[in-house]
Amino acid sequence: MKTLIGLFFLLNLTLNLQGQSVALSKVMTFLENQNSTEISQKLNTLGFKYVGKDTGGGVYQGSIYGKKSSFGVENFAIYKTDELFSIVYKIATLSLYSALKEKILNTKDDVYTYANMVYLYTYKSAKYYENNHMRIGFDDSSHIISFFVNIR
Repeated sequence: MKTLIGLFFLLNLTLNLQGQSVALSKVMTFLENQNSTEISQKLNTLGFKYVGKDTGGGVYQGSIYGKKSSFGVENFAIYKTDELFSIVYKIATLSLYSALKEKILNTKDDVYTYANMVYLYTYKSAKYYENNHMRIGFDDSSHIISFFVNIR
């Protein structure tokens, strides 16, 4: 009986200790493909629900998705302008946000498109970094990571 309870506890702990809902590798795939329909389908399979559109006064088009979990609320938004494709990801907890930020900023292997980020500027509460492939913004106060790439 103790073994059964222990296995149940371990399984439950494993299922509840998932990190952020969308892995960094998946975000990079989304940025590479820039296919809003495929991204929407994948977000739905991860438990995100479509919240609505954001038109930005006609400057950009955006689709916003949200998910409530035991960690809190996560938001995932996809934006397009004439020149940029962007993903804005609000992560539920500071610890998950910090781990993802640390991974991005400390990756030096050129195999990854987010490698070798260099500090660029600060705007409001977000710090922006850039390499030859993309720009990434980190807002520590809101746990938001913004990814920007050129439209393909």
